[in-house]
Amino acid sequence: MKNKWLMAALLAAGTPVLAEEQINYNFLEIGYGYLDLSEEHADGFYLDGAFELTDRFYLGGYYDNKSNGPFDLDRYGVNFGFHTNGTNNTDFYSELSLGRLDLRFDDSDIYGLKLGTRTAVNEKFELITKAGYTHIDKASDGYFTFGLQGLFKLNENHAISAEAESDDGELGLSLGFRFQF
Repeated sequence: MKNKWLMAALLAAGTPVLAEEQINYNFLEIGYGYLDLSEEHADGFYLDGAFELTDRFYLGGYYDNKSNGPFDLDRYGVNFGFHTNGTNNTDFYSELSLGRLDLRFDDSDIYGLKLGTRTAVNEKFELITKAGYTHIDKASDGYFTFGLQGLFKLNENHAISAEAESDDGELGLSLGFRFQF
């Protein structure tokens, strides 16, 4: 009887540790993004990536291009992030970002802060939440962002990424392929 309890305790203790190892901050992702604006929509491709500097800090970069007729938007920049374990299978993270927003007729610097969680639900699925604020220099104000992203892991190095995001009420969707190293 003691062996059954001991085996159950070992399995329960080992499962979250396996999940914890699945959270990876070293990746390169390419994908398609769609933004539903109040009057129209824009779509295009994006690149995103990050690598860990230490076991708590990471550095990342992004490039995003969306267009629709006369509307053309390029967004690019760098992220500096910090993550810490909340539980055995969840990390809390915060991210500062500096970037540039290039519109067809006007350009602006952008600054942002993002907070969220990354949870290894199991070895094949990771759930990422985020909430943040981005300030646009040449605009009267910035915008708040709330998002939910799922990583469907095909194997140790490859995953499909699907995300839904609200930027001050404007809906953004993306679908991408992630290579983790």
